[in-house]
Amino acid sequence: MRILVSSAVGALFVFLWGAISWAALDLWGDAATTISAEDESRLVESLDAVLDGSGVAFVPQPPRHAADASEAERMQATDAWMARHREGPIAMVVYQEEGEEPMAPSTMLTGVALDFVAALLVSAVMVAVGGGYGRRFAAGLAMAVFAALTGHGMYWNWFAFPDDWTTAMTADQIIAWTIGTLAMAAIVRPRPPVGA
Repeated sequence: MRILVSSAVGALFVFLWGAISWAALDLWGDAATTISAEDESRLVESLDAVLDGSGVAFVPQPPRHAADASEAERMQATDAWMARHREGPIAMVVYQEEGEEPMAPSTMLTGVALDFVAALLVSAVMVAVGGGYGRRFAAGLAMAVFAALTGHGMYWNWFAFPDDWTTAMTADQIIAWTIGTLAMAAIVRPRPPVGA
């Protein structure tokens, strides 16, 4: 029961931090590039003309070799892609053709559910590591840092996400889960040893 309560409280704190940091304080608003409405229209027109429906696209597009391509053709296409990659620009376009309601209730509920499942995992690890409050908190914090490094850190390294964006997203994630973990570590308790 304590695991469920801990997870619910942790998820609530993480969700509330997101609402405060993004909506109320706009702490990370400068991490994304701002474009004018006119430029947005031109960009959308270009994306609509080039992309074939929703998905993720890379610029420059890595070569997709035909099955019957010769080794020379493969090397030539790969060399051309590498040259474009070195020269730039580099982009990763996440494109959703159909619109949706901003901050829809279903989006909010999904966010809370994801936070709860994540908090459930953190609570379970806290129980598994046992020990006092400090040890449980350290385990939760380590999971937050791990998630930030393997998520935002990897996108920064492999997909050239900007430093400002990566720093903001990493900080937001670690702050949120530090707050959540502080509360969770106080609620969850390790199981007593068998026979104790």
